[in-house]
Amino acid sequence: MSNSRLRARVLQIDDSYLSRERPQVKISIPQDIDFNDHILSSVDMIEFHQDYAHIFLADGVQLADACNHQLVQTNGNSDNDQIIPLPNPWRIKASGRIICHVPITLYADDTSGNMSKQFNKHIYFFFTLSGLPSNLSNQEYNCQFLSTSNVASVLEMSEQIIAYLK
Repeated sequence: MSNSRLRARVLQIDDSYLSRERPQVKISIPQDIDFNDHILSSVDMIEFHQDYAHIFLADGVQLADACNHQLVQTNGNSDNDQIIPLPNPWRIKASGRIICHVPITLYADDTSGNMSKQFNKHIYFFFTLSGLPSNLSNQEYNCQFLSTSNVASVLEMSEQIIAYLK
C-alpha cells in the first residue's frame, strides 16, 4: 500500500526475457528476485487492465498458449531452471476467492490439571497470529484451539495439522 493505494512489485518483460521458436514463446525470468531488487518496479493495481489469460500477441495467439502456460525461472544454468505453471496452482484452488497469507504460531501443551504431570493423557494444540504483539497474542481470545488427543503424540498431531493447513 502506498498512499492508500494497492501496488504490486512487477518485472517489466522485454525482449531480453523472451525467446521465440514459432509458435512457442519462452519467457525466462531471473531466479530468487528480492522484493527490493532494482529490476522490479511498483505499479498501481488500477494500471492492470487484463490478466495473463486475456493477453494476445500480435499474431492473435493467446500469450498463455504461446508460452505453454508456464514461465521459466533461470539463473543462467539451464540445469537449474524452475518451471512456474500458469495460472498459479493457488489461483485454481482459490476458485476466484482472495487468498491472504497469514503467519501463525502453533503451540502444544500437555495440560491435564494434574499437579504432578505424571498422568497427562491429553495433548492440546493452539495457534495465535504471529504478527500480534505479545501483549495481545497472550490474551485468551487471540489463542485459538486446534485439536486435542489422548492417544497421539505431539509430532503425530503436528503432522496432521500441517497436512490440513496445506
